[in-house]
Amino acid sequence: MIDEVKNLSESRKIAGFDLKNFDQMVQKGITALANVTAVDKEGWSRGHIGASIIAAAYLLRDKHVIGEASLSLVERIDLIVSENTDLFQALQGKPGDIKLILDAIEIYNDPLILDQGHN
Repeated sequence: MIDEVKNLSESRKIAGFDLKNFDQMVQKGITALANVTAVDKEGWSRGHIGASIIAAAYLLRDKHVIGEASLSLVERIDLIVSENTDLFQALQGKPGDIKLILDAIEIYNDPLILDQGHN
């Protein structure tokens, strides 16, 4: 993705980030969150991966990270995705079906997690 970001026309760039990539990044983050309970039976700790990608998408879109820092952030997201490919596999089921996400929330709807601010 970093090469795509570097080669964008100036009219499409916002802080080194193409707005088309925003939806793709958010989708990747949600996919990772939905897959985490199927991939990691130990708990939600890898859920931070999906959440970090969603946060990065908004930081880039809203210009809270600019210039070289934005390119560095995109490179970091590329690295995270390449190191955690199991979380980014296509979801099973029909498009728009959020059952996997709801099931994951139900499994880990634990008072300890909620008390720590993860709600």
